[in-house]
Amino acid sequence: MTTKYYDTFSIVSRFTGYTSDITIGDFYNDLAAKYCGSTAILGGFNQTAREEKTEKSEEAENSDKSEESGNNSSNEESSENKSKDDNIITNPEHLTSGTSSITGKRGTENFGLAVFKDGIFNGELTATESICHLLITNELDSCVLSIDDPFHDGDKLEVELSPAKKTKTTVKIENEIPKISINLSLNTDILTLESDTDYEIDEILRKLAGSTEKYLKEQFNNYLNKISKEYNTDIDQFCAKAQSNFLTIPEWENFNWSEKFKNSEFDVNIDINIVSSPLVTKT
Repeated sequence: MTTKYYDTFSIVSRFTGYTSDITIGDFYNDLAAKYCGSTAILGGFNQTAREEKTEKSEEAENSDKSEESGNNSSNEESSENKSKDDNIITNPEHLTSGTSSITGKRGTENFGLAVFKDGIFNGELTATESICHLLITNELDSCVLSIDDPFHDGDKLEVELSPAKKTKTTVKIENEIPKISINLSLNTDILTLESDTDYEIDEILRKLAGSTEKYLKEQFNNYLNKISKEYNTDIDQFCAKAQSNFLTIPEWENFNWSEKFKNSEFDVNIDINIVSSPLVTKT
């Protein structure tokens, strides 16, 4: 079962973005790099499997206590179920391995990425942060995200994103501060259709594109602040672009990218090409 899972892992990861198909060779090469950080697949034992294991190990003890608890059993059970529901995470913005509510015989799961700097574990990326990382590094074919519905307050729309062209990144150095520009061009299909909305009207599509862009910019800003300010780990290899600002290797080394990266300023530009729906345009 595990072998079959990882046989398809490289394909699945490119169409979800929730993690990345990182080989031992990729991990070692990034680990050995002097100025860049490295990532690894983040694995965990899912919450449901942990609870099932705990329940089985305590089954005998609970069965003995159940007769004594009698009248209070119903209230305790209700409280316990509520507590479990509160701990369930389904939003990819917060989802990492070991936190999902997925059930299955395998018990393990892979969501997010583990971040390393100088060979030391530095932190975790959520599923959404992994999508941001893969879009920047051009390692994602498509993914599905939930954005705010601009026509119905409090509702969500599901959209499928796919790169229209490769992401372009430029790095300039001003007053010893890295100025990093990231330009993304994305095709977007609407997967959620509302009966009272005409998705072929230009104004409707512009509002949907605006809502998608707003959501993505917020997620990218959160992600970039996390890897630069919190982790200070260049896992997107911006350093490769930054080197062009220096004429000699000694000048580059004296700049001390590993230290300056945390002061980076980011400018994210996203071009959204949104269509009405694959149900309308692709059939």
